[in-house]
Amino acid sequence: KLKDIVQSINSSANSAYNLLEEILMWARTQQGKIPFNPQNLKFRSLCQEVLLSFDLAAQRKGIAIEIRVADDLMLFADRNMLNTILRNLISNSIKFTLKNGSVIIEAVKIGDETLITVSDNGTGIESENLVRLFKISEVITSPGTEGETGTGLGLLLCKDFVEKHGGKIWAESQPGKGSQFKFTISG
Repeated sequence: KLKDIVQSINSSANSAYNLLEEILMWARTQQGKIPFNPQNLKFRSLCQEVLLSFDLAAQRKGIAIEIRVADDLMLFADRNMLNTILRNLISNSIKFTLKNGSVIIEAVKIGDETLITVSDNGTGIESENLVRLFKISEVITSPGTEGETGTGLGLLLCKDFVEKHGGKIWAESQPGKGSQFKFTISG
């Protein structure tokens, strides 16, 4: 029982920290104070690093996370920004996926771009909310499958960071059938 309590406290502390970090990063982005330092990155390794912070949340819900990325896939991207994009999209996938669900991270080179997809078999998104996801004037936040909360700023931050890389971000979803968040990185 003590172990469960400690894990719960740890999870709450991490959530609070991530929330504060997200708000501060979004504010700094709006002020143009986030440096953009692209470098060659091994994408699969970066995914594995990001997933370490989600082990507990995924285990608690019995969610399997799979990385379908070639070992040698390289991206020319800002490590911190790409980390933030992945962290937000994976966090949302876990948040809106029911117990024993799955989350898949995929990446493929298409010409001079890389298409990255974070998909889940979760609750999905109503079509009227899909068009509002990346708009500052219509920040959407809703509780996850187990009451998880968020600020609604994560996707806005993702959009800003993807656009800094010359890419685009969008979502495809159907209620009850999960969601796919896709974005491109140029170069």
